[in-house]
Amino acid sequence: MPALNQVFLADLSGMRKTADKTAKYMKSIPAKQLTVLVSHVTNILAIAGVNLSSGEMAVVHIDAAGAVAVDGRIMIA
Repeated sequence: MPALNQVFLADLSGMRKTADKTAKYMKSIPAKQLTVLVSHVTNILAIAGVNLSSGEMAVVHIDAAGAVAVDGRIMIA
């Protein structure tokens, strides 16, 4: 999915587009369907507002207001 390709912090417009496209896709996934999306730290920051370390994962869901909400983080050792 092109929206998961790396976008750079200096590209604010690209970060907004990435966040919008990915959130739209995430909202189309059935609520009970477990889904794993793989992307880059900057994309995850744009999408979920969380700054991860390399190899770390964010666990998220779409909240009642339609926003991406962070449930937690997982570090792979």
